[in-house]
Amino acid sequence: MSEIYEIKNLSSKIEVGSIEKNFQKIKKLIFSNFNNGSIVCWLNHRLLFGNIINKEFIFVEKNSIDFNKHLLRLRVFNDQKEILIQKRLNDFQYRLREDNNGGKNQEYIDAEQIIFGTKSKPIDNKFSEVIEDRGIKIIIPSDWLQNKQLSLQTRLILKTRNYLDYNNYGQISIIDCRFIEITVKE
Repeated sequence: MSEIYEIKNLSSKIEVGSIEKNFQKIKKLIFSNFNNGSIVCWLNHRLLFGNIINKEFIFVEKNSIDFNKHLLRLRVFNDQKEILIQKRLNDFQYRLREDNNGGKNQEYIDAEQIIFGTKSKPIDNKFSEVIEDRGIKIIIPSDWLQNKQLSLQTRLILKTRNYLDYNNYGQISIIDCRFIEITVKE
């Protein structure tokens, strides 16, 4: 856990912009930056997890979701970069953050959060159901489990990178956060 408190400098590039409420245009923006990665979508009625493999979305219910109607926010990420897209009034705003690709030096700390779920069972050869006794259930790509079974001791972990900056008084705070990976740890 000592890594969580270690501050390092890295070069981080940021791009921000807006895109109209059209999922085909959102896909084009994503695929211009990612061939492969992980994706988390916040929809009006659920949370959806998946992968991008060779510029194709891999979801458990790929064809039955109307993203134009239900998408609120999504994050596509890998160990080097993330694009965050969030719904605003008349469009979507996006932020692309890419480490070690130019930009300014940035201090950061990495953190790991436990994702609810103490049991897992395969649905098919691509997806698994993760269950918590208190009633939480999510469906994730099976490769995130790395052929391990979840338990109270073996948990699904979200690793994030938190970028730091100083205000005018010299106080440090987190100014941005990106997902790095979802993995299993004991």
